[in-house]
Amino acid sequence: MIRRSPHASSFRNYTPPNFTARRHSDGSFPFLPKPNSRVMEKLTPHRIQRWSYSFLDLLSDHVGIQMFLAFLEKEFSAENLRFWLACQELKQTPRMNVPNLVNKIFSDFLDQESTHAINVDAKTYNHVKLNLSNPSYNTFDEAQEHIFQLMKTDSYPRFIRSDKYNQILKDTSGKSRKK
Repeated sequence: MIRRSPHASSFRNYTPPNFTARRHSDGSFPFLPKPNSRVMEKLTPHRIQRWSYSFLDLLSDHVGIQMFLAFLEKEFSAENLRFWLACQELKQTPRMNVPNLVNKIFSDFLDQESTHAINVDAKTYNHVKLNLSNPSYNTFDEAQEHIFQLMKTDSYPRFIRSDKYNQILKDTSGKSRKK
């Protein structure tokens, strides 16, 4: 049975734990641990099962984010999560850095020439483009909400049903019984 978290549908005031680190020049996020054996040993069945309670429960766990990102990379849609994380980073950035980060996010994910462009409708794109003239913490809110809902209703359910998720759950369940 899947339990639903009380904060399952909105992320407006959500910030991933300890989300203060800046992205590396390659676009990766240094706060996301690589799923190495040491990190995997600390995973418990309960922790992994929580990822299935709600999309925000998954996004509240650094390892959950990393596993979801790896899943999205295989599905060729990792840019959605990277965009969402970049928007979260924007909300934590000092005000003086906002214009530069807004331009970077736009060029990385919304510019039509970008190799990592997200898919948003023309109305949302035009709204963001209009907001570029006055960059703020909220420049990408409409696009971020769109991508969040897309991941929540499309990618996230596939991840929870995936062999990878179920294998991790099975592996950690086996480890906890051995102790």
